[in-house]
Amino acid sequence: MYVQYTARHMELTDALRNHIGARLEKMKRHMDMIAEALIVLSVEKHRHKVEVTLKGKRSAVSGMEVTDDMYQSIDGVFDKIEKQLRRKKDRRLAKRTDRGDEPSPEIADLPEPELDNTITASEIVKNELGNTIVEMEEVNAADMPIEEALLHFEGKPGTIFVFRENSYFNVLFRRNDGKVGLIKAK
Repeated sequence: MYVQYTARHMELTDALRNHIGARLEKMKRHMDMIAEALIVLSVEKHRHKVEVTLKGKRSAVSGMEVTDDMYQSIDGVFDKIEKQLRRKKDRRLAKRTDRGDEPSPEIADLPEPELDNTITASEIVKNELGNTIVEMEEVNAADMPIEEALLHFEGKPGTIFVFRENSYFNVLFRRNDGKVGLIKAK
């Protein structure tokens, strides 16, 4: 981890450096890969100001604290950053658990689509390259607009949803970034 200290209108002592280092070590339990830490310490009249920015692989957090004592400012800014990191972690964990929950009430109230066409895979196929399809599934494709298909897709735990629109088959799927993708077959 790269740590850059900047001291304005003051002398950066070893005791301050050690205190900040100890607090940075505690941050590692909340943010695995801290790539860079930027620490700015400044004194203006009786105000002791500490600004900290921690940069990781995917995100950055920062905080600032002003008090009458430098050690209180250091502890305060690291408490703020710790709080931010906990909130980020809670949001990330909540996103993971939300995916498997029950459908929302407006989705649960939708009528089931009429199933009139069936796409089937009747046998395991072996192509010229020697690849074998080992998984097959029957899919009922209902005729519906994209908006209605999106509502049904959000309520299903599966990763894809096949439907028809104007006699064309379409597939909704969940992308790696969490957004919904659409494949239109013509």
